[in-house]
Amino acid sequence: MRAFIALLLATTPLPAAAQIISGNATALDGDTIDMTGQRIRLFGIDAPELGQKCARGGTNWDCGADAKRHLGLLLQAGEVKCSVRAQNAQGLAVGQCMIDERDLSEAMVAAGFAVASENSPGDAPYLEVEQGVKSAKAGIWAGTFDRPSDWRKAHPQARIAASASQRAQGVARSTRAAGPRSIAMPSAARSRAMSASATASTSITCPA
Repeated sequence: MRAFIALLLATTPLPAAAQIISGNATALDGDTIDMTGQRIRLFGIDAPELGQKCARGGTNWDCGADAKRHLGLLLQAGEVKCSVRAQNAQGLAVGQCMIDERDLSEAMVAAGFAVASENSPGDAPYLEVEQGVKSAKAGIWAGTFDRPSDWRKAHPQARIAASASQRAQGVARSTRAAGPRSIAMPSAARSRAMSASATASTSITCPA
Protein backbone atom coordinates (compact mmCIF):
# COMPACT_ATOMS: atom_id res chain seq x y z
CA MET A 1 0.00 0.00 0.00
CA ARG A 2 2.81 2.40 0.91
CA ALA A 3 4.56 1.60 -2.38
CA PHE A 4 1.36 2.39 -4.28
CA ILE A 5 0.94 5.74 -2.50
CA ALA A 6 4.57 6.65 -3.22
CA LEU A 7 4.11 5.78 -6.91
CA LEU A 8 0.89 7.83 -7.05
CA LEU A 9 2.60 10.87 -5.53
CA ALA A 10 5.52 10.54 -7.92
CA THR A 11 3.31 10.43 -11.02
CA THR A 12 0.64 12.99 -10.05
CA PRO A 13 1.34 16.41 -11.63
CA LEU A 14 1.97 19.15 -9.08
CA PRO A 15 -0.29 22.20 -9.17
CA ALA A 16 1.27 25.05 -11.14
CA ALA A 17 2.11 27.01 -7.98
CA ALA A 18 4.17 24.09 -6.64
CA GLN A 19 6.10 23.11 -9.75
CA ILE A 20 9.88 23.16 -9.61
CA ILE A 21 11.84 23.63 -12.84
CA SER A 22 15.60 23.38 -12.81
CA GLY A 23 18.47 23.37 -15.26
CA ASN A 24 20.91 25.60 -17.09
CA ALA A 25 19.30 28.74 -18.47
CA THR A 26 19.94 31.62 -20.83
CA ALA A 27 18.58 35.17 -20.74
CA LEU A 28 15.95 36.16 -23.31
CA ASP A 29 15.68 39.67 -21.89
CA GLY A 30 16.15 41.31 -18.49
CA ASP A 31 13.39 39.37 -16.74
CA THR A 32 12.79 36.25 -18.84
CA ILE A 33 14.91 33.11 -19.02
CA ASP A 34 14.87 30.03 -21.20
CA MET A 35 15.54 26.46 -20.07
CA THR A 36 15.80 24.38 -23.29
CA GLY A 37 12.57 25.79 -24.67
CA GLN A 38 10.73 26.49 -21.40
CA ARG A 39 10.36 30.25 -21.00
CA ILE A 40 10.05 31.55 -17.43
CA ARG A 41 9.31 35.11 -16.35
CA LEU A 42 11.11 36.16 -13.18
CA PHE A 43 8.76 36.71 -10.26
CA GLY A 44 8.17 40.16 -8.79
CA ILE A 45 10.19 42.33 -11.18
CA ASP A 46 9.94 44.20 -14.47
CA ALA A 47 13.07 44.97 -16.51
CA PRO A 48 13.54 47.39 -19.42
CA GLU A 49 12.48 45.83 -22.70
CA LEU A 50 14.80 45.01 -25.57
CA GLY A 51 14.94 48.14 -27.67
CA GLN A 52 14.13 50.40 -24.73
CA LYS A 53 16.45 53.37 -24.13
CA CYS A 54 17.17 55.14 -20.86
CA ALA A 55 18.84 58.51 -20.30
CA ARG A 56 22.02 58.99 -18.29
CA GLY A 57 24.44 61.89 -18.24
CA GLY A 58 22.61 63.63 -21.04
CA THR A 59 22.81 60.68 -23.46
CA ASN A 60 20.61 57.70 -24.21
CA TRP A 61 21.84 54.16 -23.56
CA ASP A 62 20.45 50.75 -24.39
CA CYS A 63 19.20 49.79 -20.94
CA GLY A 64 17.06 46.93 -22.27
CA ALA A 65 20.06 45.19 -23.85
CA ASP A 66 22.20 45.87 -20.77
CA ALA A 67 19.54 44.35 -18.51
CA LYS A 68 19.56 41.19 -20.64
CA ARG A 69 23.36 41.14 -20.59
CA HIS A 70 23.47 41.44 -16.79
CA LEU A 71 20.96 38.62 -16.31
CA GLY A 72 23.05 36.49 -18.66
CA LEU A 73 26.11 37.08 -16.48
CA LEU A 74 24.16 36.03 -13.37
CA LEU A 75 23.06 32.83 -15.10
CA GLN A 76 26.65 31.81 -15.72
CA ALA A 77 27.02 31.08 -11.99
CA GLY A 78 25.35 27.67 -12.27
CA GLU A 79 22.13 25.69 -12.50
CA VAL A 80 18.90 27.59 -11.94
CA LYS A 81 16.03 26.31 -9.80
CA CYS A 82 12.65 27.99 -10.29
CA SER A 83 9.58 27.61 -8.10
CA VAL A 84 6.61 28.40 -10.35
CA ARG A 85 4.19 30.81 -8.69
CA ALA A 86 1.70 31.61 -11.44
CA GLN A 87 1.11 32.05 -15.16
CA ASN A 88 1.02 35.48 -16.76
CA ALA A 89 -1.32 36.84 -19.42
CA GLN A 90 1.04 35.66 -22.19
CA GLY A 91 0.94 32.09 -20.89
CA LEU A 92 4.47 32.14 -19.45
CA ALA A 93 5.29 30.49 -16.16
CA VAL A 94 6.19 33.08 -13.51
CA GLY A 95 8.77 31.75 -11.09
CA GLN A 96 11.02 32.68 -8.22
CA CYS A 97 14.36 31.55 -9.58
CA MET A 98 17.49 30.86 -7.56
CA ILE A 99 21.10 29.90 -8.18
CA ASP A 100 22.16 28.28 -4.93
CA GLU A 101 20.90 30.82 -2.37
CA ARG A 102 20.87 33.80 -4.73
CA ASP A 103 17.48 35.13 -5.80
CA LEU A 104 17.76 36.27 -9.44
CA SER A 105 14.88 38.73 -9.17
CA GLU A 106 16.43 40.38 -6.14
CA ALA A 107 19.84 40.48 -7.85
CA MET A 108 18.41 42.24 -10.92
CA VAL A 109 16.66 44.88 -8.80
CA ALA A 110 19.76 45.33 -6.61
CA ALA A 111 21.93 45.95 -9.70
CA GLY A 112 19.53 48.62 -10.94
CA PHE A 113 18.45 46.66 -14.01
CA ALA A 114 14.83 46.01 -12.99
CA VAL A 115 12.06 47.61 -10.96
CA ALA A 116 9.98 45.88 -8.31
CA SER A 117 6.49 45.00 -9.49
CA GLU A 118 3.31 44.17 -7.60
CA ASN A 119 2.15 40.57 -7.73
CA SER A 120 -1.11 41.73 -6.20
CA PRO A 121 -2.19 45.10 -4.76
CA GLY A 122 0.21 45.99 -1.96
CA ASP A 123 2.45 42.97 -2.56
CA ALA A 124 5.79 44.04 -4.04
CA PRO A 125 8.41 41.75 -2.45
CA TYR A 126 11.45 43.60 -3.83
CA LEU A 127 10.29 47.16 -3.18
CA GLU A 128 12.66 47.64 -0.23
CA VAL A 129 15.59 46.54 -2.40
CA GLU A 130 14.48 49.01 -5.07
CA GLN A 131 14.38 51.87 -2.57
CA GLY A 132 17.99 51.19 -1.60
CA VAL A 133 19.34 51.03 -5.16
CA LYS A 134 17.34 54.11 -6.12
CA SER A 135 19.15 56.07 -3.39
CA ALA A 136 22.48 54.74 -4.67
CA LYS A 137 21.56 55.81 -8.23
CA ALA A 138 22.73 52.51 -9.72
CA GLY A 139 21.80 51.21 -13.15
CA ILE A 140 18.64 52.77 -14.58
CA TRP A 141 18.32 54.95 -11.46
CA ALA A 142 21.45 56.90 -12.48
CA GLY A 143 19.30 58.91 -14.88
CA THR A 144 15.73 58.90 -16.19
CA PHE A 145 13.68 56.14 -17.78
CA ASP A 146 10.15 55.05 -18.58
CA ARG A 147 8.88 52.27 -16.37
CA PRO A 148 8.84 49.11 -18.55
CA SER A 149 5.05 48.81 -18.28
CA ASP A 150 4.64 52.38 -19.59
CA TRP A 151 7.17 51.78 -22.37
CA ARG A 152 5.27 48.68 -23.53
CA LYS A 153 2.04 50.65 -23.73
CA ALA A 154 3.76 53.31 -25.83
CA HIS A 155 5.51 50.77 -28.09
CA PRO A 156 3.12 47.82 -28.60
CA GLN A 157 4.70 46.73 -31.89
CA ALA A 158 8.16 46.58 -30.33
CA ARG A 159 6.80 44.35 -27.59
CA ILE A 160 5.21 42.01 -30.14
CA ALA A 161 8.47 41.79 -32.09
CA ALA A 162 10.43 41.06 -28.89
CA SER A 163 8.02 38.27 -27.92
CA ALA A 164 8.37 36.68 -31.36
CA SER A 165 12.16 36.88 -31.08
CA GLN A 166 12.05 35.23 -27.63
CA ARG A 167 9.95 32.35 -28.96
CA ALA A 168 12.36 31.84 -31.86
CA GLN A 169 15.36 31.86 -29.51
CA GLY A 170 13.66 29.35 -27.22
CA VAL A 171 12.87 26.96 -30.07
CA ALA A 172 16.43 27.20 -31.40
CA ARG A 173 17.96 26.47 -27.99
CA SER A 174 15.54 23.60 -27.39
CA THR A 175 16.48 22.02 -30.73
CA ARG A 176 20.21 22.35 -30.04
CA ALA A 177 19.86 20.94 -26.54
CA ALA A 178 17.82 17.97 -27.73
CA GLY A 179 20.63 16.79 -30.02
CA PRO A 180 20.19 13.95 -32.52
CA ARG A 181 16.85 12.17 -32.23
CA SER A 182 16.51 8.38 -32.38
CA ILE A 183 14.13 7.01 -35.00
CA ALA A 184 11.70 4.56 -33.43
CA MET A 185 11.78 1.08 -34.99
CA PRO A 186 8.36 -0.39 -35.89
CA SER A 187 7.24 -3.23 -33.61
CA ALA A 188 7.48 -5.90 -36.34
CA ALA A 189 11.02 -4.83 -37.23
CA ARG A 190 11.91 -4.72 -33.55
CA SER A 191 10.71 -8.31 -33.12
CA ARG A 192 12.79 -9.48 -36.10
CA ALA A 193 15.82 -7.65 -34.74
CA MET A 194 15.39 -9.28 -31.32
CA SER A 195 15.07 -12.69 -32.96
CA ALA A 196 18.21 -12.10 -35.02
CA SER A 197 20.00 -10.95 -31.91
CA ALA A 198 19.20 -14.16 -30.09
CA THR A 199 20.35 -16.28 -33.04
CA ALA A 200 23.60 -14.45 -33.60
CA SER A 201 24.27 -13.78 -29.90
CA THR A 202 24.79 -10.13 -30.85
CA SER A 203 23.38 -7.31 -28.77
CA ILE A 204 21.27 -4.77 -30.69
CA THR A 205 19.98 -1.68 -28.90
CA CYS A 206 16.60 -0.54 -30.20
CA PRO A 207 15.20 2.93 -29.61
CA ALA A 208 12.37 3.08 -27.13
